[in-house]
Amino acid sequence: MRVERTVRGCLKKGRRPYVEFEGVRYQNEVLSKSPSLVTKQISIFIDIDDLRMVKAFFPDGQELGTLVARGGWAIRAHDLATRRAINQLRYRKLIQFVDTEDPIEIYLKYLNETAGESKKARTKLAHIQKKARESQTAEEEPNTDSAPVSAPQQFEPFDKGLFQSLGIKALNF
Repeated sequence: MRVERTVRGCLKKGRRPYVEFEGVRYQNEVLSKSPSLVTKQISIFIDIDDLRMVKAFFPDGQELGTLVARGGWAIRAHDLATRRAINQLRYRKLIQFVDTEDPIEIYLKYLNETAGESKKARTKLAHIQKKARESQTAEEEPNTDSAPVSAPQQFEPFDKGLFQSLGIKALNF
């Protein structure tokens, strides 16, 4: 997902430049040291399945880098729906946490407490636990699709064995 955001901050008040998405501040080293970017528009590209980091770009297309979520939001992978649910519960004062705490952990505790009474809470809890297991196994399992290659393999362009192994019968130019 791509969104435009205005860089915020105030040098006089000691607030380093940042961008905000869904109630969370994002920064990196480059942005933090660029007070000239305050009030400028930048594009951020968001992976809606993992909001811990976003890619940022200047209006001219030059890459600003990867911005990291501030505080506890950077601890555990979470999707857009989970963040919105947490923010809604926080706004309604049903859950509370400080910036350094893991909001996902607080949310899971809340869902565990309400799961006995609410089918919706049980469903959300199961969904989050399933995503956590999937991301954990993806991080633990090595990628077997790409085996390390010691040296690049050289192929002759018209090697018949290569064409047969790839199933190519003819070349059309």
